[in-house]
Amino acid sequence: TNRVIAQGSLTYNITPDFFVKGDFMRDFRNWTEEDSYPIGTAFRPLGTYRSLDQVATRSNARIIANYSKTFADRIGFTAMAGGNWERDIIRSNSITGAEFIIPNWISAANLKVSVPGKGYSSLGTNSVFASADLNLDETYFLSLTGRQDKFSTLNPGNNKIFYPSVGGSI
Repeated sequence: TNRVIAQGSLTYNITPDFFVKGDFMRDFRNWTEEDSYPIGTAFRPLGTYRSLDQVATRSNARIIANYSKTFADRIGFTAMAGGNWERDIIRSNSITGAEFIIPNWISAANLKVSVPGKGYSSLGTNSVFASADLNLDETYFLSLTGRQDKFSTLNPGNNKIFYPSVGGSI
């Protein structure tokens, strides 16, 4: 198994009260699996073999804009809006087989019956989100948030979900 994760972030302060931030992350991994039942087991008397080589990547990019200000030394206000883009891609090659020809030689080349396989999967989520927070004298707080995700794995006519929330405290 090999895995490399890289990420970076940039923040730009437009004013003392307002900034924009972008993040990017990439996760790359590949691995190989191999298993077998040797000749002579009750389950598979002539043995079985399976191997899998897989490469997977996950990419994630996000951008947010944030504004925060205190008015009249009593009222605090913070607003944030942003978006996120995420993609997962998996590619695989496999061999599954049975009936070893030469005993004790565990190899795909030594199978009487073998079936190659190839796989590809691509998934994605696009998101937009925002929040607004108010406070009075650092005593009374109100928070509003909303997020909408659009999923590549759901029916295109019904692939969006909105998550609203409201909170308050004293």
